[in-house]
This record gives sequence, structure tokens and C-alpha cells, in this order.
Amino acid sequence: RDQNRSDYSPCELYMFTLMCAEGWQPDVQVNVGDARVDFVLGCEDGGKLAIETDGREFHEPGNQKDAARDAFLQALGYRVIRIPCQDVFQKPTDTINSIREIKDKVD
Repeated sequence: RDQNRSDYSPCELYMFTLMCAEGWQPDVQVNVGDARVDFVLGCEDGGKLAIETDGREFHEPGNQKDAARDAFLQALGYRVIRIPCQDVFQKPTDTINSIREIKDKVD
């Protein structure tokens, strides 16, 4: 984690805790070109999974900026998953299972 950063959201902190409890070692706040990704995890097939925790106030469904960002990351070979913060807090098991399904998928 970036010890100099003090503005992690409660959602990001909880998501980090959930992933660490799974034994995963996510990279946090990773710069990929001009984009900053909340978390990056390695996939079973050697690929990378970009995980974004989305608060309602910043990321509305159909947001064109998010879609362009996701396309950019996908063009670089990342799998991208966006998880609403509401799901992180209210459905942590489902959230982890969704990540695991994508992380463990072998193309």
C-alpha cells in the first residue's frame, strides 16, 4: 500500500481486507498509463485483473468515461471488473466469489 496516501475510501479499505483474507496480494492504486486502478490481481493464466470499486457518486452505469477507461485497460490485456461499493459492504462473499471466478478463469 502507498503509505503516503491518506484518502483511501472505506470501500477500498474493506475490499483490500477481504482480498487479503483470501490470501491474495493485490497491488493497490496501480498506474496503468494515464489510468489509476484501485486493485490489480494476477490471474491463474498469467493475465491481470483490474478491480475497480465504484461509489455511486462517481460511477453511474453507462458512464462513457468508465467505458473508455475499461476499453483502454482491456486493450492492454487486463480483465476488468467493476464492483459497486454497496455490493462490497452488503454482499462480501458474492463479491469475492465474482472476483475469484474471473481471476481463476483460464482463457
